[in-house]
Amino acid sequence: IATAGLNGEAIPDDPAIAAMVDGLKARLDAEGGSIEDWTMLVRSHLRLGQVELAQAAYDKARAAYPDAAVRTELDVLAADNGLVAN
Repeated sequence: IATAGLNGEAIPDDPAIAAMVDGLKARLDAEGGSIEDWTMLVRSHLRLGQVELAQAAYDKARAAYPDAAVRTELDVLAADNGLVAN
C-alpha cells in the first residue's frame, strides 16, 4: 500500500475525490476522451497512490493516442513517476 502520492505528497483521504476519479475512469473506459482527460486520470491515480491504476490508464492513453507529439505532458508525467511505456 502506498503511503505517498504524486511528488511524495500525503495521499488524500477523501471519499469524494476517490468517487470523482472512479467516475472519470468509468467515463473514459466507456467513451474515451481527450488526451487531457487521460492525463488527469493518470495524475489523479498517482496523487491517490494508485500506481498500478495509473500505469493501466497510461497504457490505455498510449493506445488511444499513439502519436507521441500529442502526449508530451502525459509522457513526462509518466516518466517522472516511474510509469513505463508498454
